[in-house]
Amino acid sequence: MRDTVDGIAQIDLSDSFDRVCQLLADVILGRSTRNMTAFLNEIKPTLGIHHIAYLRFETSRSDDVTLLTSLVTYSKAWQVRYFTKRYHELDPCVLVGLKAPAAFDWSPFRKLSPQSIAFFADAQEHDVGVNGLTIPVRSRPGGFALVSFTSALGDADWEAYKLRHMARLELMSCLLDAAANVNTKLASSQIQLSRREHEALTWAARGKTASETASIMTISYASVRTYIETARRKLGCQNVTHAVAAALATGLIAPLTLKGIDPRGFTGKDEAEERAA
Repeated sequence: MRDTVDGIAQIDLSDSFDRVCQLLADVILGRSTRNMTAFLNEIKPTLGIHHIAYLRFETSRSDDVTLLTSLVTYSKAWQVRYFTKRYHELDPCVLVGLKAPAAFDWSPFRKLSPQSIAFFADAQEHDVGVNGLTIPVRSRPGGFALVSFTSALGDADWEAYKLRHMARLELMSCLLDAAANVNTKLASSQIQLSRREHEALTWAARGKTASETASIMTISYASVRTYIETARRKLGCQNVTHAVAAALATGLIAPLTLKGIDPRGFTGKDEAEERAA
């Protein structure tokens, strides 16, 4: 298997990349629809990639909502662990990506600090990948995306893979950003929710009670009720159900936010038990 993995670095994958880019273009042009997470899981082995992750950051929404709307091929155990441990607050790939003007490799940041060392060790234990690359996509005002590719290749082969395919990875990242947001409505400029109001209403949309939301956001029950009530009034709705529907209809809450795993619905089982299940 090792020889097979290492050999990927020398294989001409241009046809595979062309096919993936064409499929993404079909989604963008409205010629097809796809479950994007399933699509990423389908294409990664054809590109010699271990995992793919897409995060879209918006100035108007909280970090939790950003993580909920991400598209990733990582295991459920790692997604839950990343969310509950607030890893985005120390993940060098995110922190560097906030300002990086171009693609960057993860290797210079693996031993940046004791926290970085522990983070990458935990990531590798959860099969994130031996090496990685992040490509910032700054295509729209008010936000940006980070597209990451991880690999099981060793250092030398990973460098050879990047040298051969970097331009294709960058093109694919731009197309993925567009395809991931093809059905996302532009939020009404007439309604402005604060980050806290938006986050509280998003958790309500995911079926959380005010008490559960208070625990998730680490604020008081009364504060949650205030945020949701303020959001409801701004939307001109009679109750929370109507407010959630209005937020989805106007694009204030992206439908993608309601899909995927629920990190706060984790069973609390031992992780080894979760992986064995």
